[in-house]
Amino acid sequence: MGRLVPGYDCPYHATYLSETFSDSAKIRTANNSICIFETDLGTPVTRHSDPAYLHSTKGSKLTVRVIATVANYDYLWDYTFWVDGTIGVDAHASGYVQANYYRPDDKGKWGPRIQETISGTLHTHVMNFKADFDLGGTANTFVKTDIVVENITQPWFPERGTFEMMRYNITELQTEDEGLLPVPANGQSKYTIVNKNLKNKWGEPRGYRIVPGLSNVHLASQNSPFFIKSAQFAKQAFAVSRQHDTEPGSATTLNQNVPSAPMVEFRKFFNSEPLVQQDLVAWVNLGMHHYTRAEDIPNTLMSEAHSSITFAPHNWGDAELTVDLTNAVIYDKDKGKVRRRDTNYDYMYEGSGPADGSIEPETNGVNPPVCFPLREDDQLQGIFVPISWPGA
Repeated sequence: MGRLVPGYDCPYHATYLSETFSDSAKIRTANNSICIFETDLGTPVTRHSDPAYLHSTKGSKLTVRVIATVANYDYLWDYTFWVDGTIGVDAHASGYVQANYYRPDDKGKWGPRIQETISGTLHTHVMNFKADFDLGGTANTFVKTDIVVENITQPWFPERGTFEMMRYNITELQTEDEGLLPVPANGQSKYTIVNKNLKNKWGEPRGYRIVPGLSNVHLASQNSPFFIKSAQFAKQAFAVSRQHDTEPGSATTLNQNVPSAPMVEFRKFFNSEPLVQQDLVAWVNLGMHHYTRAEDIPNTLMSEAHSSITFAPHNWGDAELTVDLTNAVIYDKDKGKVRRRDTNYDYMYEGSGPADGSIEPETNGVNPPVCFPLREDDQLQGIFVPISWPGA
């Protein structure tokens, strides 16, 4: 772990923390190696409008960031906590590209020429982590929901005969033998971890969904002599198993020295243990196939070398979890305040439309930022300026 540069690695206003860690049996301290900050998502987290109503809820997230230098690359990790209860994990990579001597006879099969005498080498980054779910307790169940298409007939469409219709096929993983799973093709499988004994107002089990993001990859090579058993996690896109303290990680550093007989063999974690209403963990890959390019010189760009995954509430509440937030603006033509303008006066009154003038928004006491003063000639119609409503 390395020191973070304020204003570059993290915002100036972030809170910086130091960390203590073990490095080759030595205890080390890295100053200012963790940063924590809140940031605007750049998009609303909810929004809707119709002819008489408009609302927008501002989106933000709390980010915990750390950067680890491993050999020739720096890996930036973000753990993000969104206002709606969503948790995200993002990985970015930058550094000196893995390269080889340029040979014209290769014709770019192993990677393109990227400098005078070198070519970039095709390779894959795979980073695996263990996500321990304790949703309302340690008794949880993994549910796989597939979208399937079947031929059906409907009595209200007799003229159409048999036609295709989508439906759910819902199954629970019974044992660890079923726990080695692919990334859902075409997004047609939904992975959720739920507590069957904890239900929301509508009788649905409360849970969290595991949502694949960018580049949830695994190794294309399954039989490389360098990774026979030592990196089995990297050959598997996704997995679910029972939580055991004796299985803290999917591999260990010394695995690379004995690829055929590693100290930690990931596939041995999956040994028929039951999964229904048990203490479960998910093994999730982040990473990217590195298609090397000239833009990897002098450093790989984090804009492309990016991978992510999201854990999102799924029936965890009775409704979406931002309805009680104050960082929302509401224009309601029928219930809100209406500003009436006449030649000699300008006043507010409570009431329902239609009315002359413009709608005053409900801002929950939020004031304009001091860095964005509104002038008389400012035409920006935002939350601090009444807006004219069609037909008012």
